[in-house]
Amino acid sequence: MRLKHLLILSVSIASLSFVGCKKDEEPKPEPEPVSGFTIPTYADDYSSISSWANRNKWNLANVHDPSVAWYNGYYYMYGTDASYGNVHEGHGHFQGKRSTDLVNWEWVGGPFYQAPTWVADSLNAIRSRMGLAAIAKENIQYGYWAPVVRRVNVGGKDILRMYYSIVIDNYIKTGKANTTANFDGSWTERAFIGMCESTDPAGAVWTDKGFVTCSSSDRGKNYSRASTNDWSAYFYYNAIDPTYIVTPDGKHYLIHGSWHSGFALLQLNATTGKPLNTLGEPYANSVSELTARYGVRIGTRTASSRWQGSEAPEIIYKDGYYYLFMAYDGLDVPYNTRVVRSTKIEGPYLDITGRNFTNGAGDCYPIVTHPYKFNLSYGWVGISHCCVFQKENTNEWFLQANLTTCGQSHYPNGTRQYLITVL
Repeated sequence: MRLKHLLILSVSIASLSFVGCKKDEEPKPEPEPVSGFTIPTYADDYSSISSWANRNKWNLANVHDPSVAWYNGYYYMYGTDASYGNVHEGHGHFQGKRSTDLVNWEWVGGPFYQAPTWVADSLNAIRSRMGLAAIAKENIQYGYWAPVVRRVNVGGKDILRMYYSIVIDNYIKTGKANTTANFDGSWTERAFIGMCESTDPAGAVWTDKGFVTCSSSDRGKNYSRASTNDWSAYFYYNAIDPTYIVTPDGKHYLIHGSWHSGFALLQLNATTGKPLNTLGEPYANSVSELTARYGVRIGTRTASSRWQGSEAPEIIYKDGYYYLFMAYDGLDVPYNTRVVRSTKIEGPYLDITGRNFTNGAGDCYPIVTHPYKFNLSYGWVGISHCCVFQKENTNEWFLQANLTTCGQSHYPNGTRQYLITVL
């Protein structure tokens, strides 16, 4: 089945200022208004407000891995916030922005700024059952990644429901922090996905509902690793980058995964937002035993690979198809977006050429967004990890993603958000 005319894309912002990171450039003339919008005159450099203390001034700066949902007259956007140049220690938090027009945004607080206590408790409970010593809570290295937010109706009442990822960056064997000096011949610990809900996102009032799932392995308790150059991955599913969908027949699903073996599809209880079935231990002795509890694999770039360049799934349903967007390749220069589709939530998901992404039949196409560079410009890199959402009370769909300039690392000298219309 060919996905002919899969997507028609058009840039929905009026213009972009392609100003690079180079300083002391010649002054540029004042821009003319375009369709009622004046092109910004500032350089793409917000180092003066880059500190964590200035986070309420960031606007669309430092919004990574965005997710958008409409609630009570506003579009609320949450993502992985990390400061310019990673000035802030750690890996960001889940701050909020809100807007009525998708162009002008104001800061709102996130659900929390410290890891909920259940994360350390769950981690050490699993370690205990694996025969491992607990990691002291003050020694746990947390990372905060890629929340997804949706408006759902529970008991006749609309709420915002958010799934979020918290990564533990300590070695499994000794529990020491993940540094080269501390390498102990094991993989680093697991990631967790939790859930929280709100009826007052403007006031940053969220109720945390705790554990949903975590990284899981088909290798039992064999977490050994030959060296830091070993990329065979202990975990089959990496519990980060969740996306969430309610199907036309009212079923709720979470899809997640990053690199490792691919994307997991986990059915949820519509009322609680938690897994419909009991997960059991996050380790098993075979893939079939693990996936029977932790979700079926609905997508993989390479079926046999444990370390593939695909992550950040985003799922929508439109006109009889489930469209699965994803990020491809490295997190700096080559980062790009692909999309596949299926008539069933569990797949198979096919690309525009008919390749079966569910079975790992090769790279999927089309490429929706990709880094680019015009002649004599500095270029834009890392255009991916998107969210896709429908404009309220319309048939317009938007894709929003990171647009990074002049970067050399995961979160380089700055990012901007941009929208494209998906028809």
